[in-house]
Amino acid sequence: MLPRALSASAFLPLLLLVESASGQLIAGESFEGMPTGASLQGSGGDATGWEASWSGGLDSRFEIVQPATALRYEVPSGGSADGGSRALLIKTAPEPVAGVLHTFRKIPDLNATLYCSFLVHPLSAGTGTDSIEFRLGSDTSTWGRIAFRPDQQGSKLLAGAYKANGSGGGVVPSLSPGQTYLIVVQVIRLSSTTAQFAFWVNPPAAFPGGWAGSVSAAVGSTEKISSFGFSTSSDDTGGPASSVLVDRLRVGYVWSDVVDPSPVPKVVPQLNIERAMSIQWQSAQGVSYQPKYSYDQITWFDLGAPVSGDGTLKTVFDTVYSAPRRFYKVEFE
Repeated sequence: MLPRALSASAFLPLLLLVESASGQLIAGESFEGMPTGASLQGSGGDATGWEASWSGGLDSRFEIVQPATALRYEVPSGGSADGGSRALLIKTAPEPVAGVLHTFRKIPDLNATLYCSFLVHPLSAGTGTDSIEFRLGSDTSTWGRIAFRPDQQGSKLLAGAYKANGSGGGVVPSLSPGQTYLIVVQVIRLSSTTAQFAFWVNPPAAFPGGWAGSVSAAVGSTEKISSFGFSTSSDDTGGPASSVLVDRLRVGYVWSDVVDPSPVPKVVPQLNIERAMSIQWQSAQGVSYQPKYSYDQITWFDLGAPVSGDGTLKTVFDTVYSAPRRFYKVEFE
């Protein structure tokens, strides 16, 4: 039974547009505002921000679910990436898939370096031509993608970077079903016609350099990145299907916008409590006083700075040390 179809106005996706400590978090999605069982749908409308704009239309292969356990990944030397009580389930079943179902959300037009991150939790690895992909481009046009495809044994999903025409791959880290991974994608505009798409799997909090996979792709000379989303496809006519949970999407200008740095440690004030001697006297207006101390009443030392009199009772303190005795006096002028 297919989940109940909801119109774009039946739920309110969560939009984040906030300043971060290092840059600006352009957008984020937690799926918390969507009811379970909802299928994502839409017409790919001309939105200026996040909307339910999905070029693939209503399809049960994109479904809002409540995961048994919220997705979570502890960033090495950093904070934790936490999902919520809702996640997006993407699957290739039922197979075959009619073409490529590509869902996308609009973001502000960008031609600068861009970072994206999301949690992915493989549930099953299918066979054959199954492919679940994260895509970046201009509206329905795809420039580059990170694909999750089954290995030959159908036991894991392999992650690779690909161009819009399908070429690429490179290094292909394997993702095991039942585990949660943090995927970080970097897009750098190399020229007016090319861009580099690189990605990391479970990176540390600090920018690691290198990458798990990278590909340079031809892009529109005048177009800008204006959308990201996901797709699913499979030419299989049956058999095991691939499926993943996706949560906590972020889009930002710098690495630390999408990968949580180490929490700022709490500063605990150091408090030293010691015995002290209190010296008090009645001051007069306009008179300057200098408290002093001595060990032998012959040599005297200043106890702090001079104190200006104003007609009130003045007090200074002297820490009681291990010396057998001290003498005090207050000189004035």
